[in-house]
Amino acid sequence: MKTDHSILERLLRLFLPLYPRRFRQRVGSELIRTVTDALDRNIVRHGRAIALAMFTFHFADFVGSGLTERLSSRHHRVGIKPTRESTMSQLFQDLRMALRVFFKQPGFTIVVVATVGLGVGANTAMFSIVNGVLLSRLPYDEPDELVIISQSDRMNGTPREGSSGPDYFDYLERQTVFDAMAAWGSSSPTLTDAIGDPERLSAVQVTHTLFPLLGWEAELGRTFTEEEDTPGGPRVAVISHGLWTRRFGSDPNVVGSTITLSDIDHVVIGVVPMDFQFPRAADLWIPLQYGPTTNSRGVHSLGVVARMKVGVTIDLARQNMTQIMADLEELYPQDNIGRGATVDSIDFATTGTVRSVLLLLMGAVVLVLLITCANVANLLFVRGTTRQREIAVRSALGAQRSRIVIQMMVESLQLAVVGGAVGVLIGFGGIRLLLALSPSNVPRLDEITLSPTVLVFSLFITIAAGTVFGILPALQVSRTNLTESLSEGGRTSTDSSAGRVRTGLAVAQIAIAFVLVVGAGLLIKSMWKLTQVDTGFRPENLVRLSVSLPQSRYPTPRETWPHAPEANVFFTEVLDRASRVPSVTGAAIALNHPLAAGWTTRMFVEGGPQTVAEGVEEERMRPVSPGYFSTIGAALLSGRDFSDFDRADAPAVAIINESFVRKYFPDENPIGKYVNFWNVDREVVGVVAGIRFMGLDEPSRPAIYSPMRQLPFTAFDIILRGTTEPDQIISAMRTELKDIDPQLAVYNTGTIEGIISQSIGSQRFTTTMLGLFAALAVSLASVGIYGVISYGVSRRSQEFGIRMSLGAERNRVTTMVLKQGAKLASLGIAIGLVGSVALSKLMAGLLYNVTTLDPATLGTVAVFLTLVALLACFVPAYRASRVDPLIALRRE
Repeated sequence: MKTDHSILERLLRLFLPLYPRRFRQRVGSELIRTVTDALDRNIVRHGRAIALAMFTFHFADFVGSGLTERLSSRHHRVGIKPTRESTMSQLFQDLRMALRVFFKQPGFTIVVVATVGLGVGANTAMFSIVNGVLLSRLPYDEPDELVIISQSDRMNGTPREGSSGPDYFDYLERQTVFDAMAAWGSSSPTLTDAIGDPERLSAVQVTHTLFPLLGWEAELGRTFTEEEDTPGGPRVAVISHGLWTRRFGSDPNVVGSTITLSDIDHVVIGVVPMDFQFPRAADLWIPLQYGPTTNSRGVHSLGVVARMKVGVTIDLARQNMTQIMADLEELYPQDNIGRGATVDSIDFATTGTVRSVLLLLMGAVVLVLLITCANVANLLFVRGTTRQREIAVRSALGAQRSRIVIQMMVESLQLAVVGGAVGVLIGFGGIRLLLALSPSNVPRLDEITLSPTVLVFSLFITIAAGTVFGILPALQVSRTNLTESLSEGGRTSTDSSAGRVRTGLAVAQIAIAFVLVVGAGLLIKSMWKLTQVDTGFRPENLVRLSVSLPQSRYPTPRETWPHAPEANVFFTEVLDRASRVPSVTGAAIALNHPLAAGWTTRMFVEGGPQTVAEGVEEERMRPVSPGYFSTIGAALLSGRDFSDFDRADAPAVAIINESFVRKYFPDENPIGKYVNFWNVDREVVGVVAGIRFMGLDEPSRPAIYSPMRQLPFTAFDIILRGTTEPDQIISAMRTELKDIDPQLAVYNTGTIEGIISQSIGSQRFTTTMLGLFAALAVSLASVGIYGVISYGVSRRSQEFGIRMSLGAERNRVTTMVLKQGAKLASLGIAIGLVGSVALSKLMAGLLYNVTTLDPATLGTVAVFLTLVALLACFVPAYRASRVDPLIALRRE
């Protein structure tokens, strides 16, 4: 089979001028024909992919030979001593020789390239995430000058909470270390227009100073002015590039148009660029329109960002903000008691939640690369031992040891570069896998790509790996005894010392693999225990839909609150229609779904402290409808559930959970006691089991439940329990809601089990990735042990033959080889135990209900790796037991 090689021939002829003129005339065309004919033969034998790979080696050999010929002929013509050009000539000779050696040993070449490719590919993929999330410069002007200001709460032990509106204006007046400050809050309006169905949007309410502070301008139109950011100012909006594209078809005339957000018209004044996402990805930004007295000082819902003045350090900014909060605590003890300041760099505030996990995984993948280097070094040792006679001949003919070392290093680096190229391809696929597995809380995922920085890193680790796994074999093999190497059957001391190095590398691989497998084992056990946690309710077959009622049609005025007749009519209609949906066995309304943290407010408990100074604390407040506990499957331990008679005009009642009882009523019956919040005394009528709404890895916290009609909110969740597929229930409920009010947007649809799965997404990602790296490490380590034992068996075949000729049984020989592997594994595990101690300290914050040095995990991993090592030794041991004594004795 012949292939059209016109392009390849032109490529080869392009480099033909590298050759001397007489050489071109004599053999140039013949070389081109030889290379292309070889390509045809390889396509027939091996397929096109392998043939093209082999052509690459031929092409490099073709170019290298041309450069060598030209340099050699030039030296000969001018009669000069070889200098820098001579060095280049030697280098090209080494490259050509290395390529020819690789072609003579294709199996060895493929194994080394694949091994290096796996190590470099894993590091490339992992570094792409670390670079995109942690190392890449944030897209703001001078991000090193930006800080995020939060409030700490000594009463609840929380280090980072929002600021209140009045506190923010006090910051502006009192601070001395910032050039500018900006605040933001969250909003979720419903977009209604003639273009499509009502859509729930993610909005950020910001001060007019935000965009200039960050150094961003609108892609179309403009951002906010100071007049638009005043209380009662114009209703305007800046929309995201995504919303502009998705909803308005990238219409440039969108600026100046009017959109309706929760029944209120807003004028679009600008479109931000595609990559603007502060403080998160959102659909639009609207003015905050706060004043010093707009909101209560006790409502801490604002985030604050500030730009430090030139020369101001973050420590100085912390001191300034700490003093401000101390002054505010003294001035406003009722609202600010126990509150301090937390100042973080914007980089830490953006990535702090995932920093430790990503660095841990990056460290793990570097260990995989070290195992890769050890594995390849062992292969090079084995190959170098087989070339001792060649090296001895070269040394006898006058080759210096440094020249031999350089040649072997060139071979190693050449293998590394090819393996690195394969690794980049593997890394590209690995990036896609990592993105698919990454949890939703990882920031800046859209910035993760195979960037030039990642490629430079891949090149660096490729060269570093080639140097690491090449230098020891090169130095060891080049140290040869000419007399022993050139004698028939001679074995040098180099072979013995190289064997010790190979053994040491195999032990190192086992030790590193032990550390990684222990880490993966601890995470797997932690993950298993996390999934076995009793949530306090039955999440199976529960679905959730979220709805937000606009104030224009469902008002909850402060003057008459909690009387909200329109909202209460809606609640009743929703529950009535939900009960009629086929396969729905329970329905309820709640401010939050069972696993949401919810709101906190100060609780004044009968018989407890009655002032903040005496120790009044904030606890969770959770409005729900009657039937909520039976719907979600939470046990009512005592008292009664809410009923339809618990209306706004009825006596205020409450249900508390077990944790609330343990904290406030440890030795008495809480039924009939009173708890006051929001200036209303509420009688406790029931006690319910605790629910882990702060996360599966957190114990149940004190919480108080109130009837939804006595504590109405216009944004809430509908919780349904059904017996059919969740999608069918959600679709049917959407239809019912659209029939009640077609202008409402339904959002956050899904199952409660899906919410639980998402809540442990970070732990699952870490466990999965470390497990994959550990599996790769074990595979490479087992190959390393196999290589060491297998080579040792081949070198000791005469010894085994003598043993069996003297009466040794085959089983005894097998056991002897297996013992050698077990010794290697035992030594590696012993060293790995030391490394696992260091790893356990890094993983302490990632584990749930598992000690960092869990004996069961350590023992299981030790037994597992020992079995892996014995399995890797089984084939060499079997081969050793089948050595023919006569053949072994004649071999030498």
